[in-house]
Amino acid sequence: MTRKERSINIALWLAQASLASTLLFSGLIKLTQPSVNIASLWRWAEDYPNGVWMVGSVEIMLGIGILIPELLRIAMRITAWAAFACIGWTIGYSIFIASQGDWPTAGSQLPYLVLAAFIAWGRSKPQYTTPK
Repeated sequence: MTRKERSINIALWLAQASLASTLLFSGLIKLTQPSVNIASLWRWAEDYPNGVWMVGSVEIMLGIGILIPELLRIAMRITAWAAFACIGWTIGYSIFIASQGDWPTAGSQLPYLVLAAFIAWGRSKPQYTTPK
């Protein structure tokens, strides 16, 4: 592995850890907090209580898919697929949030989109995948 490849690999690991921890934490909040607390954070949560559960579940699955396959070096392509899925999820979630009138929260999804795009780009290339 060249120095450039090693640097990009480290940056990818940092991006994966950041995105996965954010997704896992956000998903756990949505699954464990009472609906009253969640409704005070997100306006749409009061209208779609089952949607909160679904959003939390998907975020946890994406967080696991972003980090665990590459970490365990088992089926490492799943990391790139999870990153591509996270791109689609973030765009769809942002559109939903914006349609509910919560524009600041919709705009706050941009860093996650950038991280997911970087991970999808890097982990889909064999030279930036952690060797076994």
